[in-house]
Amino acid sequence: MDAIVGYDGSPGASVAIAAGALLFPGAHGWITYLWVPPFASEKVRRRLRPMARDANELAEMVEREGECEAERIVGMGVTLARAAGWHAEPLLKRTWGPEGCESRKRSTM
Repeated sequence: MDAIVGYDGSPGASVAIAAGALLFPGAHGWITYLWVPPFASEKVRRRLRPMARDANELAEMVEREGECEAERIVGMGVTLARAAGWHAEPLLKRTWGPEGCESRKRSTM
């Protein structure tokens, strides 16, 4: 069985992985994280701001650090899923916003 679980590092996402592993033991899990603008947390952006020479350099730094942050988050989810007994792989997607979620909600109304 294959399962896809969204993971954002929150306690609720960790519980979702644990619950999924109980419901579907030994499943193949795709642990997903959608990496959205501004591509890094406020904490990362605040840390980088004083190091950047200009706005362009700041944007590049935020994007680079945001990718590292996203890889770390999805990696934590994969580790949790493997510890729970799944054969887990990361699925990291860079998106430009929640438009897909919004259009899906509208189409189901």
